[in-house]
Amino acid sequence: MKVAPEAEPGIEKGKILSVTSPSGRVIEYQFAGRCAPDDPWLLALHGQVPKIMYPASAGIRLARKDTKLSGTDALPFKIVGVARPGYDGSTLNKSYKEMAYEDQVVDILAVMDRVGAGKFAMAATSSGGTVALSVAHKVPDRVTAIQLDCCDASYAPGFPKGKKMNEPLEDGAPITYVDGASRPGSCMFNCCCNNPCCCFCVCLIPKGFLMDLYIETGPVPYKLEDIKCPVQIISGTADDQVDPNCSKFHASKLPNATFHSQLVIKGSYLC
Repeated sequence: MKVAPEAEPGIEKGKILSVTSPSGRVIEYQFAGRCAPDDPWLLALHGQVPKIMYPASAGIRLARKDTKLSGTDALPFKIVGVARPGYDGSTLNKSYKEMAYEDQVVDILAVMDRVGAGKFAMAATSSGGTVALSVAHKVPDRVTAIQLDCCDASYAPGFPKGKKMNEPLEDGAPITYVDGASRPGSCMFNCCCNNPCCCFCVCLIPKGFLMDLYIETGPVPYKLEDIKCPVQIISGTADDQVDPNCSKFHASKLPNATFHSQLVIKGSYLC
């Protein structure tokens, strides 16, 4: 019987750890996966996560509220799930309205430097996708590959704007997409997301969630055409939270992208 390799010394799987970034923010993270010495590093970046769902530092749902890992021990990676600024115990030292992608990159690289990950791949979900692309732009020599799971594209000025969610596109037609979130200034944001009697109490919306609502309509630090590492893109055909055309747009612009579309129950992320 083959014996599974032991985890690399110094890696405490399932325990919430933290590092103080050069930004002064404290960033939480945790390990998952097999974590054998020769296993490659994998950084897991979450999307917008209300506190009622699961810990943000679990990355792609690697843990639940008790931080007990489920089904990941056999994965042949040293997985690092990071709680982005404003989520879980990761702090913000300035207004969430002032945060930029570059700020998150500084914090994420502080974690990867702390764990000793010289090179690493990334798996990102939803709002974590643009953050992963920002990291790849900043340190292209360190990022080996990216997986984008139902990820948002940028909603900043200059990016394409669609008319409806999952709009059919003719072959050769420009790819457009819609913003499925309730952004600051909208009726839904003012009545729900910014209403202390609603989401802040019922869903326990963290400041990081609000950071994402602001940041995704601002400029990104990269050009998709300049990101050369392999990128696997996974999208749900019936996703009505993140427009599946966001994934198609990324696939059309990233030079080394592979696109996979899968059926998903309407009203939920594939991931």
